[in-house]
Amino acid sequence: MFSFFKSGSSAATSNKNQGGERAMAMRGRFNADRLPANRQALDLPESAGGLFIGFVPPYAAFPSVADGLSRAVAGSGNMTFAALSSTGALCSGGDSTYCGAEAHDREGSYLWLSDEIVERAEIHSVDLRMGQGSTVGERVSRIAQELSKVTPSFQINAQDTFALIFCDGLSASEGFLMRAWYESKRFPCLAVGGSAGGKLDFSGTYMHDGRQVLTGKAMLIFCKVRPGIRFSPFKSQNFVPAGKSWLVAEADPVARTVSSVFAEDGRTVGFLAALASHFRCPESDVGKHLANHTFAVSVDGEMFIRSVAALGADKTSFFCDIEFGDCLHLLKQEDFIATTQRDWQQFLAGKGTPLAMLLNDCVLRRVGNTAVLGRAAFFADTPAAGFSTFGEILGIPINQTLSALVFFRDGQAFSDPFMNAFPVSYAAFSNHYGQRALQRWITLNGIQRGMV
Repeated sequence: MFSFFKSGSSAATSNKNQGGERAMAMRGRFNADRLPANRQALDLPESAGGLFIGFVPPYAAFPSVADGLSRAVAGSGNMTFAALSSTGALCSGGDSTYCGAEAHDREGSYLWLSDEIVERAEIHSVDLRMGQGSTVGERVSRIAQELSKVTPSFQINAQDTFALIFCDGLSASEGFLMRAWYESKRFPCLAVGGSAGGKLDFSGTYMHDGRQVLTGKAMLIFCKVRPGIRFSPFKSQNFVPAGKSWLVAEADPVARTVSSVFAEDGRTVGFLAALASHFRCPESDVGKHLANHTFAVSVDGEMFIRSVAALGADKTSFFCDIEFGDCLHLLKQEDFIATTQRDWQQFLAGKGTPLAMLLNDCVLRRVGNTAVLGRAAFFADTPAAGFSTFGEILGIPINQTLSALVFFRDGQAFSDPFMNAFPVSYAAFSNHYGQRALQRWITLNGIQRGMV
């Protein structure tokens, strides 16, 4: 991967906008070996409140960097602090949005949302290790018990409240957490976030809630925006349907593996054999053909990617849980930069100038596009920062996708079809898990009738 590195302890946008007024948000970069000493070094107002999130590069010493950032941010204002380990930080305003992620890279980033945007923010945690169990039902039930202890101090209204959900990136629990989230019927708001990143040897991922380092947990940040502020999720993935899909016949959602699928004549066939048949190649060459492809499930007509972790003769591993009866759609790759820029321009239509942007970007977008990352200068005019994740959340878990949250001023000209109809989207996310159960019943019924 490439690396571009700025000297000095930090490189932040000015805390004044072009009109000389106090900025409502800031993004910046810092050197993990030479941390900024205080708010002044970060160009933050001494009395600033709101939400500050730091994104730590993978080879930095996370505990000391997170503690150092927390001390630097401390001040007289009511600031909520969080930090996440990354597989490379992201920050707009440079030659590339992507900071380096190799062993020698020390560039991290941060995003500050002032209390002019986020009026209130509070952090809760859920122990995902309590969700260990042999079955999906057991894991969901135990995580649900943990979620029952989470009680935000303010009322949740979908139009002014959102939840940032960050998970231990090695917990393999995101799907179980989100199923428990919807089954609780207690958090009727947009959920966006991702899984903490780290080194690509998967040796550890970390989070910091302003008091301590968290592992094996989910960190939930409930945020209420100030009146006059709007927020909306931005989703971009450079894949489109390839016109082929398979119904899963045998899978282990806890281990995240798929063993077989149904062929067109109703017989079960090994997943690897089915792929070899589709690509008209030996099983040993399937990996080469999948280099420019991925898979997805459909949620209310939208494709949510499920990326392959490892191909195997007997089982194929995924980065998301897959269940019997799921329909896996094959997707083909499009141009990374052009697709992201096109999606961004389409998203902005009717919304005006964005105030800030939180970026949750799958590490597979980084590692799969190394040749062009040096010119991926996305969102240059927007205070945007975030990280390369081990998985994203936009309502439900997702892979190989940029899952972002964007903030705007409200106004008569502001138009956001997604958030205006959010109850419909919330129902689609929630029903995703019920639809999977229904599909399993339909599939079983078809097997019994010999009609799959």
